[in-house]
Amino acid sequence: MSRIGKAPVEIPGAVSVELSGRSVKVNGPKGELTVPVAPGTEVRHEAGKVIVGRAADTPEHQAVRRPARALI
Repeated sequence: MSRIGKAPVEIPGAVSVELSGRSVKVNGPKGELTVPVAPGTEVRHEAGKVIVGRAADTPEHQAVRRPARALI
């Protein structure tokens, strides 16, 4: 099993992250990105890192967590 999905996403100093409802908005010097967050996926912003988790250990929740983390 891959441990990459459990690793937090490091956020550089010039980038800002905003969590609102079921979306994550990332602004930086290269542009802006808004990523929708699927149900069953939990996103937290802590100390310069974004942590993507899942609500349960089902294959469906595992499948939607990986692309959300990759896009962020």
